[in-house]
Amino acid sequence: MIYEERGAVAQIVLNRPERLNAMTSAMAGELLAALRRAGEPHVRAVLLTGAGRGFCSGSDLKDNFGEGSQPSEITLRRDRHPALLAVMALPKPVVCAVNGVAAGIGVGLALACDLVVAARDATFNLAFTRIGLGPDGGTSWLLVHAIGRARALRAMLLAEAIDAETAEAWGLIAACADNLPAYADALTERLAAGPTLAFAATKEAANAAAAHGYAAQLELEARLQGEVSRTADFTEGRTALLERRSAAFEGR
Repeated sequence: MIYEERGAVAQIVLNRPERLNAMTSAMAGELLAALRRAGEPHVRAVLLTGAGRGFCSGSDLKDNFGEGSQPSEITLRRDRHPALLAVMALPKPVVCAVNGVAAGIGVGLALACDLVVAARDATFNLAFTRIGLGPDGGTSWLLVHAIGRARALRAMLLAEAIDAETAEAWGLIAACADNLPAYADALTERLAAGPTLAFAATKEAANAAAAHGYAAQLELEARLQGEVSRTADFTEGRTALLERRSAAFEGR
């Protein structure tokens, strides 16, 4: 795992390019540690991507199903789930740049992020049934909520790859780009310059929406807006609007 900070942006790079960044228990632990580092207040946005030709080709079968390995449900609960939940819970925007293949749990990791952008030749492959497995990494939940049950089941049951342009058209990802590194960097820098606490509130509300009824969501929005309305960034945003200038947010 590579972790580096550029100003207010933390970049996390999955770094097993020789295996298309296939996920191991050790990698999942390193990812969790990197996300915890990115939780420091001076970091205002996170960019997650993969080294080499792919983003993440799924779980490394030798690590997860090799001789002497723990049962899959144990490694998922102990190693993979904490990292995936940390992405969702991080109170700042996480951009995922899918630079090639995302398969299996790699799809789950990408879709757990807040804004997913992909190279035009990237693919999202739900290949679990091809090797006789069911889904993991939250992919069944994420796909159904993003593209609907029919498309999700088609992708999972038939193990069909979804190309980046189709993924964008279906609303599975935010965008695909010709120059992915430049696009992802610009997007992350824009988020890092924004109202961090307002982004955190927006993320919390969006993540809760699937589990809430309308009345409960109204109440959550009211609580979150009340909290954010007392921040310095809201004061700056309101003042900038009245003065007809661009706001200079500080993330507090």
